[in-house]
Amino acid sequence: MVPRSLVPYTCAADLRHPNVCSRVHLEMTEQMFELARRTFDTPEFRGITCIEVEARSVINKVPGGMPFDRTINPYRGCTHACVYCFARPTHTYLDMDAGRDFETKIVVKVNAPEVLARELASRRWKGEHIAMGTGTDPYQRVEGRYRLMRGILSALIARRNPFSILTKGTLILRDIDLLTEAASVATISAAFSIGMMDEDVWRKT
Repeated sequence: MVPRSLVPYTCAADLRHPNVCSRVHLEMTEQMFELARRTFDTPEFRGITCIEVEARSVINKVPGGMPFDRTINPYRGCTHACVYCFARPTHTYLDMDAGRDFETKIVVKVNAPEVLARELASRRWKGEHIAMGTGTDPYQRVEGRYRLMRGILSALIARRNPFSILTKGTLILRDIDLLTEAASVATISAAFSIGMMDEDVWRKT
């Protein structure tokens, strides 16, 4: 356990990566309190550090020009390690690098489901569509350990809130029961990002 400390995250007119910021229209200031740094002694987690934090909020406002204006990212950084990922520069706002740190130092918002439930219950919330997977993949490898998405989906279902998910993680199949339930009470969608040039693989997937 490391000392509890404030970890600010800012991506508003950040001049170090103006093209990325304008492309994804990120304009937010998150406050997160670091609780612990954990490693897991298994082959699939070798070299990966999970930085557990408590977040003050999890619904992000994304202004202008996108097909959605609210997002949730329960994780920052991604173990998929796609070299082309446009979210990589966001790790630099946490004083980490966009290369190896983005792939191996994963920020985990351990209280995301509880915070989301509170935000959805607010009188100010109007039931806007929420997009997930627009920053980093919510069904990346660490989700198998932390299982944040089940709590997040349950909170969305309870409020009949519409949402969409973009992922390349087959772990989404674990939550097919919740996705089926969500589809019965709200408008939802799930899309897969397939990193393959073979069109036969696309169709079979």
